[in-house]
Amino acid sequence: MPPRFRAFYDLPIGEQKDSIVRYAVADQIELYLAGLRAVHPPPLHLAAAIAMNGKSVVPAVLERLRVVESDFDRSYLILILEDMVCIEGVDLRADSTIIATIKEVIDVMRIQAARNVAEGELATIADGCVSKKARARAKFHRLPVDTSPVRQ
Repeated sequence: MPPRFRAFYDLPIGEQKDSIVRYAVADQIELYLAGLRAVHPPPLHLAAAIAMNGKSVVPAVLERLRVVESDFDRSYLILILEDMVCIEGVDLRADSTIIATIKEVIDVMRIQAARNVAEGELATIADGCVSKKARARAKFHRLPVDTSPVRQ
């Protein structure tokens, strides 16, 4: 991990989410990818923090997506876009450039596990997170309900 990022990862997770926005977008992405390679468990919470920037980060994410060589990094970058759709409510469906770029990247992915994840993320982006939210609601409603008295 680059030394300039070590202090960031020494912060508690909540502070990481708050402070990542102080970095330039390209540095936010680099910080996120560096952490995914070096920190365990991986800091997936930072995808949502980057996504909070909204559509303004899309060009930087797509640019990085086009040049990154790791299939896992590719799926982690697509996760930022998925979080932007599902958490921030940004609709990317109508932007054919975004969808086409993601498809092109997936087409060259060689690691099947990463490719499967990326295809799922693309499906979620393409349907505006409707299916993912429906699956989450269905899962929630199938949970057993604890009706035992509350213990003090």
